[in-house]
Amino acid sequence: MAEDVELSYADLDEAANHLAHQLVALGLRRGDHVGVCRDRRAGLVVALLAVLKAGCAYVPVDPDDPPARIATQLADAEARLVLADARAELPAVAQRGARDADPQTELTPAVLPVPPDAELVAARATAAPDVVVQPADPAYVIFTSGSTGRPKGVVVGHRAICNRLKWTQDEFGLTADDHVLQKTPTTFDVSVWEFFWPLTTGARLVVARPGGHRDPEYLTRVVNDESVTVLHFVPSMLRAFLDADGPRRCPGVRLVISSGEALPRALHREFTTQSDAELANLYGPTEAAVDVTSWRCRADEGDGPVPIGHPIANMRAHVLDRRRRMVPVGVPGELSLGGVGLAEGYHGRPELTAERFVTHTWPDGTTERLYRTGDLVRRRADGALEYLGRDDDQVKIRGMRVEIGEIEAALVGAIPSKAVAVVLSGEQLVAYYVGSDDCVTLLREHCAERLPKHLTPSVWVPVAELPLSATGKVDRHALPDPAPGRVAGANPTTPTERAVAALWVDVLEIADVAADVPFADLGGHSLAAVRLAARVRHELGVPVTVADLLEHDTVAAAAALVDAGKASAAQDGATVVRLRRTGDRPPLWLFHPVGGSVFCYRALAEELLTELPLRAVAGAGLLTGYLPHSTVAQMAAHYVTLMDPVGPVHLFGWSFGAVLAHEVACLLHDRGGVASLTMLDAAFPDQVDAAALTADAVVDLLVAEVLGLSGGKAAVGRGTPDERLRQLASLPETGLDLAQLRARARVLATNLAAHRGHRPKRYPGPAHYLEGRDGRVLGSARAWRTMVDGPFPVHDLEADHYELLRPPHVRQVAALVEAAVSEGENT
Repeated sequence: MAEDVELSYADLDEAANHLAHQLVALGLRRGDHVGVCRDRRAGLVVALLAVLKAGCAYVPVDPDDPPARIATQLADAEARLVLADARAELPAVAQRGARDADPQTELTPAVLPVPPDAELVAARATAAPDVVVQPADPAYVIFTSGSTGRPKGVVVGHRAICNRLKWTQDEFGLTADDHVLQKTPTTFDVSVWEFFWPLTTGARLVVARPGGHRDPEYLTRVVNDESVTVLHFVPSMLRAFLDADGPRRCPGVRLVISSGEALPRALHREFTTQSDAELANLYGPTEAAVDVTSWRCRADEGDGPVPIGHPIANMRAHVLDRRRRMVPVGVPGELSLGGVGLAEGYHGRPELTAERFVTHTWPDGTTERLYRTGDLVRRRADGALEYLGRDDDQVKIRGMRVEIGEIEAALVGAIPSKAVAVVLSGEQLVAYYVGSDDCVTLLREHCAERLPKHLTPSVWVPVAELPLSATGKVDRHALPDPAPGRVAGANPTTPTERAVAALWVDVLEIADVAADVPFADLGGHSLAAVRLAARVRHELGVPVTVADLLEHDTVAAAAALVDAGKASAAQDGATVVRLRRTGDRPPLWLFHPVGGSVFCYRALAEELLTELPLRAVAGAGLLTGYLPHSTVAQMAAHYVTLMDPVGPVHLFGWSFGAVLAHEVACLLHDRGGVASLTMLDAAFPDQVDAAALTADAVVDLLVAEVLGLSGGKAAVGRGTPDERLRQLASLPETGLDLAQLRARARVLATNLAAHRGHRPKRYPGPAHYLEGRDGRVLGSARAWRTMVDGPFPVHDLEADHYELLRPPHVRQVAALVEAAVSEGENT
């Protein structure tokens, strides 16, 4: 399952067969390398599987990487072909059609544009190509950071990765009932088991949306919505998942695998107090098929580092001194690995391969091929390994392997002095340079053209000279403190600016902050933005997103955003919520249902086209001290004022929200302001029974709305209305406290009365009506047809009233809304 499509195993197999036959027909042979440059969607899974079915090795390329880096990787991998998205900015050397090149003679890779997912997954071939793959054949080539400035392509064979996948299944045992989240970018090796472990065991694969791996709030929602049971986090993102209350909101998770960074003991302890899921700490370099050691964490482990554990099946871990002799238990040494999981080496880099993959002779005369990891470890008395750090300049930042030398090599040509040194400080890459403050712009531009985002320094420090050691090398320990002090700029002046500034200082761990200095200039990165958004939501009470803060990237801009959010709520409690700010099309406005909240639209917003700005109107009365409007006409008139539309807009509503959308459409039509109107499963006013207005009935409806939209399985028992609200507040699925539920019940009762008393006007234009099973029982579409003069196509959906806004049905709703929007813009 990906956000845009759901495939059975048969569908996936046959779609991959079809693409694999295309690859073979182009002349690709067993062992050839094929670039894959696609966003994370269902089509990516088809493409990876097709490359393997054709007997080739896939070379994952990030579409967001600079074109120069993509060109280097494709050239170094000697890719014969690239499977690319239409949006991928491939370098000019690769911009030729596959039909115009012979993959067997051309060194420059040709491009095979892969059709949109809907077309790709619809193609079918029942049989795979007649290709027999050998255990030593390459399965994939993943590039890691290179100390000389040139990334190195690690070639991993089928034997190595199959050993890792078999061990994983033997150790953790997926079943057909498991749902595994795939969220790691394909350019990192954790993605390999995330894709292929579930696919080799019959479990369900859930593919996160592009960019979703950076957003703990989104991940928490998708884990809950898709009943994910197994997922991976680097420790820094596990920290963010805990901060987002992930374990409580996702009680179905049974296994969390952590790797990529040292797992702090404090984080392990916090996880075990919040979650009943198992936590496994794994370790391994890309050069050894993802992971080579494993430790199943226990709550009663005591103090000390969390071990990286024992070797997995068919792998060996040796702790050696500088002369490659075994060291005693408890003595630090370099970790060297042996076994069937080792990579074949670095493609096209025989000298580097010989340096890191060595043939070692043991005292008894036997030999073994070993990979020298460069990681320092020690063996405990129980045989488990503890990770201690590196013995070179390689570092890990937010789970990603970084060679400092690669960054420095990319920067030295940007400024006249050619004097640059890079260090890791906490979670930030810090670049020291000899030059003026103006050089920062040149250095940043140089980085953007050559390095991916995770290799770009976030702090830039000018120095008069780089300190040198006695051997003439840069003395990194003598570099000044990288923590920026007060950066020149305007002082925070308003109370909101000072409140926002205090959060920045705390999150970024800096001394002070100016109101007009960009977040990135102060060392801000994506994970810091995640923490900052959470703090703003919790402490300032405004529901900002990470994207909001990256767009409003100074204290002054963020404070204005906070003030605007509070002001829109303070008018009468009605609020405009910008579900998506970006997009170049007329906005789609979504109107709240009878409960007043627009939280119900979160899944729909994720499914709708990214070029469509999304704005929702939440009802008055949800905030303490404000009363809801008493009639639909009052609401619609006020909401038009809040909207302040410029040009035609698209209108949408579910349930009571559709009633509001219809009334707003009537008000805007004479101004030429309606591009489209889409109504989802709305009762006609005379279908609202008077019995629905009693206190007991209101609580019944509130329980149905809250638990129905969350997919909750819990129930609320008998009692007075307030007793039942207390029961509802106590349920984990609810996510609302008692005061919020009482406000929601008051809004719901008022809106129900407004709905029942409403007398709709006739809307002169067209409308699309989407009807679920509940609406068909009432005959709502027939009633609303009398209130629309233009075309009124009715789309029947096989879902109940609340299922319409939950996966998988919400995808069909999104597709129909998009069709209505496109039709409205083209007429």
